[in-house]
Amino acid sequence: MKRTEVIELLAALQALEYETAELGPANPGEVARLRQSISQEMLQYYDRYMSRGKKAIAWVRHGVCAECHMQLSSGAYADLLRADDVATCEHCGRYLREAPPEPVARKTAGIAAS
Repeated sequence: MKRTEVIELLAALQALEYETAELGPANPGEVARLRQSISQEMLQYYDRYMSRGKKAIAWVRHGVCAECHMQLSSGAYADLLRADDVATCEHCGRYLREAPPEPVARKTAGIAAS
């Protein structure tokens, strides 16, 4: 399984367990299915964060971890972009996930409203 697939599975699991906790219990069947698809080693690492009420997966935007707000070293950021292996933040230890590109704001032509 590719690194991006594993991180996507963990992110889906995090969304079910962490982000929907306020709305009620997560779908136990979906949680079990996702957990079976992920290695035990990665789940143990993930569960340590979740047991403390913290997210285990962090977005990275412009080389900055969205959870600890620290700049990644250029080597760590390059490893994340290369997608060879699962990357972790060198500051907070969370699994890293590249943030989706931000939408580009459209420029309006110099048309004045009449």
